[in-house]
Amino acid sequence: MSQGHEVDDVEIVSRPYEHPHVSSLVERLQAEYVRIYGAPDDSPAEPGQFSPPRGAFAVGYENAVPVAMGGWRFRGDGSLYRACGYTEVPAFGYYADDPLTVHLGRSLPRRTATNS
Repeated sequence: MSQGHEVDDVEIVSRPYEHPHVSSLVERLQAEYVRIYGAPDDSPAEPGQFSPPRGAFAVGYENAVPVAMGGWRFRGDGSLYRACGYTEVPAFGYYADDPLTVHLGRSLPRRTATNS
């Protein structure tokens, strides 16, 4: 197990996907994918997908050096959840009448005496 190190100064800053620090970190990440998997990630990513209000991107800085990144993007079709077995359920709760809300659910396996 590797030993961590103490960090004196950490800052997380919102950045556009086109920012040079983001580009540099993405390039380094792709190189790591090639090293580990033999090929870069070929998932489509359009810079605009990471812009508010439908997404966001941030860079983490350690002592003013860009060392981490992360982002999210809205996928209106719910494809991520559907790929994991979620399906449409009747609208419910506080957002039941909100036309922008997607209501998904997933059946859980029954508990039996052998798996409880």
